[in-house]
Amino acid sequence: MGCFNLVLTEANTLATEIATSVTRDRRTQSYVAYKGLVWLEARIIQEATAAR
Repeated sequence: MGCFNLVLTEANTLATEIATSVTRDRRTQSYVAYKGLVWLEARIIQEATAAR
């Protein structure tokens, strides 16, 4: 059985930005297949740095 965790939108902005990009731009290929997007890499680094 699966497990779900409820988090505030502010705590998971990167996932929200990815979902918005996927639906807005109608992306049918994985971000991994494209090796990510420039903005995605920058956001991952930003979020990782902020978590320290």
